[in-house]
Amino acid sequence: MSLPRRGRSGVVLAAGLLVLLIGGVVLGVAFGAPGIFPEAIGVRAKGLDRLFRVILAVTAFGFAATQGLLLYLLLRGRREGSKPGRGVELAWMLLPGLILVGMAVFQEGGWEEGVQEARMPERFDPRKDYRDAEPPATLEVRVLGKQYEWRFWYPGADRIFGTDDDVTKLAVLHVPEDHWVIVYLQTRDVVHSFWVPSVRLKQDLIPGRTVTRWFKCTETGRFDIACAEICGVGHTFMRADLVVESPDRFQDWLRMRRMLHGPFDAREDPIWKGWREKPSE
Repeated sequence: MSLPRRGRSGVVLAAGLLVLLIGGVVLGVAFGAPGIFPEAIGVRAKGLDRLFRVILAVTAFGFAATQGLLLYLLLRGRREGSKPGRGVELAWMLLPGLILVGMAVFQEGGWEEGVQEARMPERFDPRKDYRDAEPPATLEVRVLGKQYEWRFWYPGADRIFGTDDDVTKLAVLHVPEDHWVIVYLQTRDVVHSFWVPSVRLKQDLIPGRTVTRWFKCTETGRFDIACAEICGVGHTFMRADLVVESPDRFQDWLRMRRMLHGPFDAREDPIWKGWREKPSE
């Protein structure tokens, strides 16, 4: 059974309008609506956001077009005994493949910009004398996740972990602006996920492993850190703050923290003495 010609025209028009409507809404959300993404302060964030928007727009438009065509065929019906031509079948197979290949080629640039160019920064050389230096180009921080809190451990002026001038902080990660930050991630109990939305960094913490990641912040301010892996009844409350400040203010904070809390010995600290000194992964 098939619809009369006028009815088929109406169905085609309705399906076309539906595709245009859904595609327009998706494109508006992907490229124009504010507040879709958290504020981007990481050097890789904008490139990743752009890549995400393009992929979202292409896949959403493909979904809308497919559903519009399906709706049209359902309402139009098919003439008894009719079959789709070979050209239609080839187009149905080749077109999605070409779209996927095009997206793969396009995302290669975003991947190169967002990941490959942000290779592991050089670590400190503890043999050098940093006592009179401002925050160097790279800051190293040990991050410990445990139910239900984040803890951070900074090396002191000697840039070596495990000496008396180290500094620790609960639930607040201070970093200098425009400096690479290398974080060494460990968990004390279950699987956690270190998530800094504004930096576009999310990394699982696996028991028994030390995972290394790095980022650089280009704006000052206070931003959220959360656990993105359900880790128990207190998962919702496992939060912290990322404080990005000027290098001078960061140095002042380190000095003040060291002065107020005195020498720190990780070997005697009940929280940190279980840190596994092993190569990072």
